[in-house]
Amino acid sequence: MLEGILGAPSPEQAAAGAQELRLAEQLINELPPKCQRAFFLHKVCGLDFAEVAAQMGLKERMVRRYVVRAIVYAQAGLDVARSGKQPSRGHNG
Repeated sequence: MLEGILGAPSPEQAAAGAQELRLAEQLINELPPKCQRAFFLHKVCGLDFAEVAAQMGLKERMVRRYVVRAIVYAQAGLDVARSGKQPSRGHNG
């Protein structure tokens, strides 16, 4: 009886989740390579900041900045997509 509430997501929810995951991946891929790699090693591979720093030859503080930058950028892009607004990429001036 509670399976619909607590169980697997509906097909619509699953499709929406898959779409958001693809968008998040696309957004992360727009970032500079070092930022992408730091994010991947920390969030996907599960390495802590010190391990990522050692692997990338960076200071831990820089790794934290890269990971935060990736999260903030992806979250902003997902928020824009959810709102249906056009993304503002800033301005050059």
